[in-house]
Amino acid sequence: MDLQKLKSHLNLDPRTYSSTDSDFIKLELRDLKLKLERLNDDLAHKSNIKDVCALVDLKANSEEVDKKLEAIFKEI
Repeated sequence: MDLQKLKSHLNLDPRTYSSTDSDFIKLELRDLKLKLERLNDDLAHKSNIKDVCALVDLKANSEEVDKKLEAIFKEI
């Protein structure tokens, strides 16, 4: 549901809430909580930039591999 609509309901005086308003707010808050939990789960599965940089740093580049292969061939 629309966040602006939820804000307008939350800005009402609680003494003037009807049961419909109260139910609406409860449903919207529950929906918002579920969306935030899904977002948190999605973010937990994404790679951290520091982890990616560390992996790239560890990865051998092609020049290093070529040099090592040349050294091995020379020994053979």
